[in-house]
Amino acid sequence: MTKLARKRKRLRLTQTAIARLLGITRQVYSRRERRGVRNVDMAMRYALRLGCRPEEILELPRIAGKQ
Repeated sequence: MTKLARKRKRLRLTQTAIARLLGITRQVYSRRERRGVRNVDMAMRYALRLGCRPEEILELPRIAGKQ
């Protein structure tokens, strides 16, 4: 589960409701929730609307050998 999906569930919102809040379609939101937010600018825009810090929803790449 991505950080964005966990955030949505903590907020107790449907994909449709959060998509409206973010100004995108449910289909686009669903795709981003599955893949995760990997773009810093997008994470900043979403975080502003979700009332959280960008780090809470930004998926950082894993470094080989580190957990």
